Amino acid sequence: MSVNEWAWMPTWHHNKNIIDLHGVRHQLVEEVLENSLLGYHDTNGWEIITGNSPYMIQIVEEFLRTNGFHFYRTEDNYGRIILH
Repeated sequence: MSVNEWAWMPTWHHNKNIIDLHGVRHQLVEEVLENSLLGYHDTNGWEIITGNSPYMIQIVEEFLRTNGFHFYRTEDNYGRIILH
């Protein structure tokens, strides 16, 4: 199953862009992030919700580093990554 079959798009919630990866299979995460983030000029403040899976967090952080995104994880929510 590819991301296109899911028709997945980032969620606009309370004037924020949130990419919620709950339910996305690990092997599809990079494709979701490519489709959601690459090509946007301003991703400052976007949030990525990974859940508590250490492997999911690792995949997301490696993608962000490889593609030159700056980010931090919040202390109050282990599974939340903020782009800046």
